[in-house]
Amino acid sequence: FLEETGTDVDLVLAGKSVVQVPDHPRIRHVGFITEEEKVAALRQCRLLVMPSPYESLSVITLEAWKLGVPVLVNARCKVLTGQCLRSNGGLFYRGYAEFAEGLRLLLGQPALAEALGRQGRDYVEREYSWEAIDAKMDDLLSRTGY
Repeated sequence: FLEETGTDVDLVLAGKSVVQVPDHPRIRHVGFITEEEKVAALRQCRLLVMPSPYESLSVITLEAWKLGVPVLVNARCKVLTGQCLRSNGGLFYRGYAEFAEGLRLLLGQPALAEALGRQGRDYVEREYSWEAIDAKMDDLLSRTGY
């Protein structure tokens, strides 16, 4: 993708590598990082890619949105696709062509990326703040008779 578009970005991979990371000057695998390093990296990134099709809840996606970072997620993950649709905070892809187009949009249209990140942040504040969770728990307990 980088060669196709000439986009001036690096791909930074964090955590345990589950696939062979190509030897490329624009791809960096940093391994496990501290919480502080993760937050600093999210603050600097232009988007977060979540390729896993197996998430039941992706904390890193919520953390990216909390910082106003748009996401590009694997459409095979129904949970993340649903969250992207409900939040309007990111895009999802099926296959390389949609992945590349999602990257082109998010990297090439900063106003779009900023709007998606802002909507993701609003979604996290609305759905996952302590106040929102507390209200949901109160509602659940009241409906069950507690």
